[in-house]
Parts: sequence; C-alpha cells; structure tokens
Amino acid sequence: MATKDVRALMRQAQAQRAAAAATHDAAAAHAAQAAAVAAQAAAGTGGADRIVSPWVRYNALGHIVCTACYATIKSELLWPPHAASRKHKEAVAAAGGDRAAPAAKAAPAPKPGALGALAGYATADAHAQRPPAHC
Repeated sequence: MATKDVRALMRQAQAQRAAAAATHDAAAAHAAQAAAVAAQAAAGTGGADRIVSPWVRYNALGHIVCTACYATIKSELLWPPHAASRKHKEAVAAAGGDRAAPAAKAAPAPKPGALGALAGYATADAHAQRPPAHC
C-alpha cells in the first residue's frame, strides 16, 4: 500500500514539474516577444503602416501616443477616427494649430543636469501648464 502512495506522489510531482516548465517556457516566450517589440520600436522599424504625423509618436510598446491629447492609441487603424474626434481637434487648436515641422518649435535640449528636476521641461512654466503623466 505504501508503494502505491509513493507512485502517486511521484506522478503528482512530475506533473507539477511539467506544469512549472510549461509556465517558464510561456513566460520566456512572452519576454522574448516583449523584447522584440521594444527593440523594433527603439529601432523605428515598425513596418510600412506606421503613421507619419507631427502629432504622433510611438511608445516602447509600439502603441501610438497623440502628442496633442496625450492619448494612447493601440492600433494604426484607430488613428483616423481619433484624429477626426472633437477632443483631438480641440487639443490641436489649444496647442497652436497644425504643426508643419515639430522640430522647428522645439526648444533646444538643456545640458544634462543643468536644470535638476526640470531637465525634461523647457521652462518651469511649461511644467505648470502641462498636467503630470500620472493624472
């Protein structure tokens, strides 16, 4: 009788090891896919369907971020409806209308460490006008 209990425990342990290995393989595959997406976004090679607009940038996950509305759009197919929306049009008007060349309006980058906590902003007023990203 003890032999049967030992065999059952061994089968149970083997099943648990197999389940753990499958979970590990799935996690490794997910991590590899996420790394590939991040590398693709960093390299700027998202394919022919990437949107070229002064109001669009891509985040690390490859999702579109509207720089006028600060909205994240998860597919290129959803950009035209977003661009036609009232919220986007109001945000564009508030930001100064259509941008022909966004680099022309950008302030020169400050020297690293020159502004301390405000290094990511052109001025302290820009920080006061723009809500924090977490809100």
